[in-house]
Amino acid sequence: MCLTELLQPDTSRVKAAEATLKPYLKDPRCLGGLLEQIQANPNPGVRQIAAVVLRKRIPSYWSKLDPNSQATVQQALLSILQAEAERPVRKAVVTVTCAVAKPCFARPDTHWTVLLEFVNACCAAPHDEAREMGFMLLEYLSETIGRHLEEIAPSLVPLLGAGLADSNPSVQAAALRAGGMLMGSLASSELVLPFQDLVPSMLGVLRQRCESGDEDVVSQVLDALEELAQAPIPVLNKHVPALVGFLLEIIKADGLEAAIRDQAGMTLGTLAEWKPKLLGKRGLVPAILEAMLHLMAESNDSAAGSLNLALADNQHDPNDPGAADEEDEDFDGTSPCSIAQACLDKLASSLPMKYVWEPALAASVQCLQSGEGRWRKAGASCLGNLAEGCQDPMREALETVLPLLLAAASDPDKYAREAAMFALGQLAEHCQPEIMRFQAHVLPAVFALLDDPLQSVQGISCYVLETFSEHLTVANVEPLLPQLAAKLLQLTQSPRLSIREMSLSALASTAAASEALFAPYAAATVEVLAGPLRATEERFFTLRGRALECLGHLAVAVGKDAFAPYLPMGMASAEESLQLEEPELHEFTYAFFGTVAKVTGNDFEPNLAALVPHLCAVVSRRDEQVGHAGARDDGGFDLSGLGDDDDDDEGRFGYVQIRTADLDSKRTAVIALGMIAENCGLPFARGPHLESAMLCLLDQREYFHDSVRREVFTALGRMVKVSVCGAFGSLEALPKYMPGELSPTLEALDPSGVVAHVTTTVMKCLVSCLLEETSKEVVAVACEALQATLELLGPAALAPVMTPGWALSAGSEPCPLTAASAVLQLLHEKAPAQLTPSELSPQADGGGAEREDDDKNEDHDNVLMDQVADLVGALARVFGTAFSNLSAEFFDAMMKFAKTSRPSSDRAMAIGCFAEMLQFMGASGAPHVAAVIPVVEAGLHDPSPAVRRNSAFAVGILASAAPTAVAPHYPAFLAGLRPLFDLTHESDLALKDNAASAVARLVLAAPGAVPLSQVLPVFLDALPLKADLIENENVYTCLAFLYEARHPDLLALFPKAALAAAHAFTAEEVSDNTKARVRSGLRVLAAAPETAQAFADVLSKLPPEAASLLQKVIQ
Repeated sequence: MCLTELLQPDTSRVKAAEATLKPYLKDPRCLGGLLEQIQANPNPGVRQIAAVVLRKRIPSYWSKLDPNSQATVQQALLSILQAEAERPVRKAVVTVTCAVAKPCFARPDTHWTVLLEFVNACCAAPHDEAREMGFMLLEYLSETIGRHLEEIAPSLVPLLGAGLADSNPSVQAAALRAGGMLMGSLASSELVLPFQDLVPSMLGVLRQRCESGDEDVVSQVLDALEELAQAPIPVLNKHVPALVGFLLEIIKADGLEAAIRDQAGMTLGTLAEWKPKLLGKRGLVPAILEAMLHLMAESNDSAAGSLNLALADNQHDPNDPGAADEEDEDFDGTSPCSIAQACLDKLASSLPMKYVWEPALAASVQCLQSGEGRWRKAGASCLGNLAEGCQDPMREALETVLPLLLAAASDPDKYAREAAMFALGQLAEHCQPEIMRFQAHVLPAVFALLDDPLQSVQGISCYVLETFSEHLTVANVEPLLPQLAAKLLQLTQSPRLSIREMSLSALASTAAASEALFAPYAAATVEVLAGPLRATEERFFTLRGRALECLGHLAVAVGKDAFAPYLPMGMASAEESLQLEEPELHEFTYAFFGTVAKVTGNDFEPNLAALVPHLCAVVSRRDEQVGHAGARDDGGFDLSGLGDDDDDDEGRFGYVQIRTADLDSKRTAVIALGMIAENCGLPFARGPHLESAMLCLLDQREYFHDSVRREVFTALGRMVKVSVCGAFGSLEALPKYMPGELSPTLEALDPSGVVAHVTTTVMKCLVSCLLEETSKEVVAVACEALQATLELLGPAALAPVMTPGWALSAGSEPCPLTAASAVLQLLHEKAPAQLTPSELSPQADGGGAEREDDDKNEDHDNVLMDQVADLVGALARVFGTAFSNLSAEFFDAMMKFAKTSRPSSDRAMAIGCFAEMLQFMGASGAPHVAAVIPVVEAGLHDPSPAVRRNSAFAVGILASAAPTAVAPHYPAFLAGLRPLFDLTHESDLALKDNAASAVARLVLAAPGAVPLSQVLPVFLDALPLKADLIENENVYTCLAFLYEARHPDLLALFPKAALAAAHAFTAEEVSDNTKARVRSGLRVLAAAPETAQAFADVLSKLPPEAASLLQKVIQ
């Protein structure tokens, strides 16, 4: 009766039946009663639900049955399977049978061999139903076989092959599911290799299942294929072309559900991530590109990346007649365009650029030149999705692609305009600083689209503007500011919520770029923000957050004093925001607190007592919610009410669920905690906050998501600065270290032990991160934190991790590698973060795993290697001449990045690193000079401005490090430097300044090797320096040297030389000593009888301001 009640559509009757059954099911004897119902009840529904309940109880009670009872149950189940006529009941009994098999096969002495014989017999039976049931049993036994019966797996291959070739579609589908599940369960074992010959047959059956609309089967097998794509065993390798072709068919199939097409796209993305070079070597990239472009062109959707989701606020644009149809409240974000863009992004970020860039660029350009707007949309979107993964060649192709994108920005097709703006934003984000050379062309187009009749285009234009503003200098933004501020303030009143949100983001970035110039717009901006800062409706929470963000940027722009009148309003809104249950709003709120702490410094102290414990609680919070989904074999019945505390959830699927907003709020809480600690310094350190912050941060070092780990390591680095403030009152009061000296130790530096404890703990965490972390982004910030700590405290900071055998903490395994070894491992690209997923796998070195050593990826690692190079430079800076003990390994490891075959970013990085190492090693770096000279000579003629700039810097460093060895190369160096003095574009001014500084160092190192009569006119014309003002010291030291020597080639260039001298007294970054030397030289010239009259004549020919300045100088 109770089982019958469970079948009723009345929830109250079902719950009553569950309450009645629960006591009965707590007794092991319930197994017999349920089995009897399955055998004898005439109602198929009752038999089915009895089997479902029995499967749930078997795991708890099986071990409590004696062997005879177990055998009776086993025999009864096989008998039922042979006799049962109803398919749903048979399937339910199959799941019971497999639940019994699991504990039986877990022990060698209880193997249920009769079941295996039964399965074989069923799969070969003449009846369709029996064969289907046999493969169904294999499907549900797959996990058990994978764990306990691996040795029988190869014998199943012919059985599955026959099933896939069966004439009955249901049998084929069952064999397909079984094959997919078995291969997935064996994915990490070499025993999966015999199954690879089944792949073509599986793809054939999958096509049939797609055509018949059996998408559940397709989805299940796609899951298995995605798992196999990640396996270190190359089970799919020889079938990758066929698999890619099949996936492209699914992705392009209009008749399939979007979820299936998206799943196929994700499987393709997984192949790109785990088998990148295989896709490239097999020539599959052009077909993938063609399919993705076709998909975007055929779709009547936006192709503006994730921006179309940001604009999907379900508000109708009155100027867009099609918008009402497109804005579907049930839209889940999956569209043909989103699938294509995700695939393109994964392709660009995973495959070596030599396979992707040229065909992708050619296809994109062809699309952008099409006469149809839909293809122009696809071409623009493709370029945007390539920007991050192919940023090095994209930088070099800007002159080609930008005119096409700017033309698309004024396209009559709205989607083409959106896609063009999206692409420009991506270029602004990933092609810095080269893209700024074209700002005069790009920004007017962006401004024009802020007035576009379509709100979606306006919103995406705000995104582009925001991205560009993050890289604009004050000088760049000044002429644009009135028009820009007025337009953005106008857009903050847009009737469309998403436009208001995006315009506030753009306004925030504009304020940050403008700095003090934004002060006249502060009052109008705050007036606009006042309303959103008080919004309490949930749909306005993101707007409220953006308003807080904008207010924070305004604070940074105008400074503490000018922002003081607006601070109470901002703090009140932020404190109220914490009371609203909305994690996304909390994310903005924590960021605002961090920004205010940065602006107000120690004045933020009154907020610490309440805020720091709150932030620590958020950082320490467990975000994941472990749940269980109902088993896929429960027949559609929800019997959760029958569970009890003794259940082990057998057959149910566990999952960990985390809301993205919770994750982001934790991440920003970590950032805020670090910013507040660093900027409040002394008050933070001398209260209880440093210890609590350290504890909660250390607890999150291994948090599952890399975005949080990344910020944790950044914050840990900041805690070292806080400990120093606590010990010395400020960072400025810290005694300066001598490069290369390990004394005083950290303990001697701070007798309280706090600095030593915090620094040692943090340094061990950071070096462990380099050695163990698998995320490049996390390792990159660990390198930055290591560099900052080294430069703050000197060699003593590294002492705890410079001897093999150090341990992360008490009880941890000793580490055999030092910090220097960890950095070298990164340079050799052998750290866990730099290995492919297959290389990281324990099985990667055996079983025929894919070998790609003959095809090393020579793309520039934009995420990590620049930070590693900076860390190497910091090691040289901190250890000085003592770095010579390590330098040979570092120079050798870095040399491969300087090859002409490497990307320009690699070459620039390597040459810059060579120069830094030599700069701080002084004469001890001389042994490395000969190897570096040809690299630098070639770099001076490199087409890349970044390579030429670093080469110019390196020329001067080489001359200073080994004047005698470098002197013979002066003619070649000077010839390479000469064209740099003719550069006039604003973005090249730093390069020109570096060339002038290099000449100055050459003169100082070996003046006799420089033809000054030819060099000085060009050198003097380059003064004053315009961009890289830190080079002023070198330039004017050289000028002082020439004045002191009364060099005739310098005197012959009056009044030009006198005007150059005048600049020394107004230029930044010139030491008092250098100014004094220039002054002394000028006074000698002014006083000496043989030069006094000539000097007076020169003054009369100078501009009045310069003449007056020099007159004062020589008095």
